[in-house]
Amino acid sequence: RTEAKNATPENLLFSYKGILYPATLCSPETFQVLDSFEARNDDVILVAYPKNGNYY
Repeated sequence: RTEAKNATPENLLFSYKGILYPATLCSPETFQVLDSFEARNDDVILVAYPKNGNYY
């Protein structure tokens, strides 16, 4: 991704509650919203790793 190639090493990661995360895949705002998220009994949450490989 172009933004990752142009970013400085300091901007590629961010810390949330003491854990480092890749800034190109998520943001601190996402984690702040998840703190107040409440799932219902019939909700289905799918979680997967992002695609591996080269971006064209």
